[in-house]
Amino acid sequence: MSDFDKSKWTLDPSDFTINKKRKEIKAGYMSSTFYTQKSTGLKCIIKKTNTKLSSDDDDFTQRSFNAAISLFCTFKHPAIVPFVGFYEQKGFGYIVEEEIEKGSLFTILETIRKDNNVDPLWDETHKLIILYGISCCMEFLHNKSIIHRDLKPGCILLDSELHPYITGFTCSKKINPTETTSSDLSQTTSIIMAPEFIEDPEHSCISLPIDVYSYAIILYETITELAAFSNLKSPFKILMAVSNGERPEIPKDTPSNWTNLIQRSWSQEPKDRPTFKEICDLLESDEFVTQNINRDIFENYKKLVKPFRP
Repeated sequence: MSDFDKSKWTLDPSDFTINKKRKEIKAGYMSSTFYTQKSTGLKCIIKKTNTKLSSDDDDFTQRSFNAAISLFCTFKHPAIVPFVGFYEQKGFGYIVEEEIEKGSLFTILETIRKDNNVDPLWDETHKLIILYGISCCMEFLHNKSIIHRDLKPGCILLDSELHPYITGFTCSKKINPTETTSSDLSQTTSIIMAPEFIEDPEHSCISLPIDVYSYAIILYETITELAAFSNLKSPFKILMAVSNGERPEIPKDTPSNWTNLIQRSWSQEPKDRPTFKEICDLLESDEFVTQNINRDIFENYKKLVKPFRP
């Protein structure tokens, strides 16, 4: 990714106070802890690498840490989680992001499934806003030749208005066909892995449609509120099913416009999936901005992300 001046983003570790009431969250190769920045009063999430950084740029932890901070420092978008900065301490790497009020889309969906406790704003309008915001941000990143590679509900944060913010960029990569493919894609979550990734990771890892497949799983879970592949109890079984063309069952009462988009986006053949530009254009159309959508709320959100489209 682009070069950047690290000094502009390097933070002082002593400027943060831990929130002891919030539990640490471990996911992937990083652990997340809640802090407040003393100098600004800003509530933050600090992500610490689980292993020490290395002077070897080919080391997985070092490479993932560099990729994430490089993306944050280089690219800005209204649907990318606000980046505060980073620091290194005692050999570990720390990424500091602004805390987003309502947590992840995964958490909201799990609460609905387990407790039937629905956020007051959780309706068709805000589902559309969430899915539109993600697609606009992914169109922006793909135009910059950036693949996310781990796009999932747990990497979508939601603010008090249920506006989405993408995070989880430790698997992200700028497309460079001359580079040797690394093995770090093993960190990608099984339920969002595209079939071509499963079958041929060395070549498919620099293919934009793998993110579209992952987005299809987000589409499915957001619209149906069901957990994808909940009938399969192991990552191996999920990977085998996807490779064989199996997909989560879409309930019959799902609106046809969403059913069609989900099915296109998780097509077995990458060439049959729409691009994120096509998805954005579709979600802006009358096919999705129907009479059930609060058009004023949607249009106001669109103004936030639309200027970032080429």
